[in-house]
Amino acid sequence: MNDLQRLFCVGDLTAKTFCELAYNATKAGAVGDIKDWGMAPSNDQTGHFSRHVERMIRRRGFHVVQPALLEVPCQPRASRSRTTVQVGCRPFHELLHHDVNQPTRMVELRHKLATTDWPDVYRNHDVVARATPGELVLPLGVFIDAAQYGGAAAGRDKSILVMSVVDLCTHTRHVGIVFRKHLQCRCGCKGYCSVYRLLTFLRWSVESLAAGEYPMFDWDSRKFTDAARQNLGGKPLGFKGAVCYMMADWEGVCSHYSVPTWKSNLHCCPLCNAPKTDMYMFR
Repeated sequence: MNDLQRLFCVGDLTAKTFCELAYNATKAGAVGDIKDWGMAPSNDQTGHFSRHVERMIRRRGFHVVQPALLEVPCQPRASRSRTTVQVGCRPFHELLHHDVNQPTRMVELRHKLATTDWPDVYRNHDVVARATPGELVLPLGVFIDAAQYGGAAAGRDKSILVMSVVDLCTHTRHVGIVFRKHLQCRCGCKGYCSVYRLLTFLRWSVESLAAGEYPMFDWDSRKFTDAARQNLGGKPLGFKGAVCYMMADWEGVCSHYSVPTWKSNLHCCPLCNAPKTDMYMFR
């Protein structure tokens, strides 16, 4: 279970819960690689879920991308003072680099980029405009949303904040950040002190994708503490990434990007300047 905690979050999400979530999501219609992680809830023999997760981690090569420990301000429910926790985050540029360099993956990506009619948001992107002829530029989408886990009985249900980058060519989702929402700061910021720190890590990794090379410094503009990332600093990724979409529902946009909600009297709409009194007047 230690491998799963380092990969996804520093917390109490067990292998059994993770496998059951993947199984139920597949039954609900989710498609993609998530079906390989699921196990039926009836399969409750001791150790089966943990062995399955560890086997999938080794098979998918997720252990190659070592997590980075990010200091995030938080305020647990049992505490009256604000403190910090270390959240294990996987850099998105390293996840994409590991995926792109898989056998035949580069050929597949170039074929889809050449045969797909991409929208203007990708063709007119600054990263695409600055790219040299023949350089691979992946269209990406940043996905941020919350997910529930745990039982609903006796108030045991909890939720986590998930941040991932989606490769729009292959629709592959790379999960890099998982944060337990009950640890969010409650100093009056509505949790944004914690979310802002996570967004800082996301921006640092996305800027590395736009530059097409490994960063020289970490998310706090400091030297890396591990020798592996120090040696990789400045080396090319072999591709670039252009973020075309920020994917989230309306509630997620308001809570995660600090945008006024639909209850605001002056700025109830994120796309226009209509006040709440004119919200249902279509012109």
